[in-house]
Formats: sequence, C-alpha cells, structure tokens
Amino acid sequence: MEVVVYVTKTGEKYHSDGCQYLSRSQIPISLAGAKAGGYTPCSKCHPPR
Repeated sequence: MEVVVYVTKTGEKYHSDGCQYLSRSQIPISLAGAKAGGYTPCSKCHPPR
C-alpha cells in the first residue's frame, strides 16, 4: 500500500494530513514521490519517513 503525504505549491517540506502548516493548497503525493522531488519531512507533524 502506498503511503500518502502532503505538500504545498510553495513549500519544501512534506506533511501528515492535518498538519497545522498545511495551507489550502495541500497536494497529496506518495511518500516516494515526495522524497524523489527533494521534499524533506516536517519537523512539527513528523510524517512517515
């Protein structure tokens, strides 16, 4: 099963659903896709690594 995390249009971090730092522009993406895209995990919501 694919793990889904969330990114924003302008951010450099990926987040768990419900993170306070996600804006309305939250975009679902696979964890593998987020890593491949150079996103790093949010230090506040601690998404899957």
